[in-house]
Amino acid sequence: TGVEINGNANDAGNDQDPTYAAAPTLGFRGEALFCLANLSRSLVVTTRCESTNDGYDDGLGEQFAFNHEGLLIPESVKPIPRSVGTTVTVKRLFETLPVRRVDMQKRIKAQRMKLMKMMQGCELFL
Repeated sequence: TGVEINGNANDAGNDQDPTYAAAPTLGFRGEALFCLANLSRSLVVTTRCESTNDGYDDGLGEQFAFNHEGLLIPESVKPIPRSVGTTVTVKRLFETLPVRRVDMQKRIKAQRMKLMKMMQGCELFL
């Protein structure tokens, strides 16, 4: 199982095409995760939903990782204690693209400031 089938899950008419109808996709977010996985050594998702309908809550979420091809690493799937929500961690960004990595390292402070301003502007960072 992969994060996303390489291609655009939002193309008009894909649901009529049997090739796309049979392919499980995660839509726009899945494509973004797929791209991040391609640009890094691995992508780790840690998530936990709210308690079940019967009220049972063991405080455990699930953690799983994808390789740089967007494929699930089966041995990475494990239960993990965490609060409700989802965290996506990109490990070794641009490792598969050395020229991009060097460029990123040269501009890391400026890029970090741009990211902080963008997050503050969106009220994502308090």
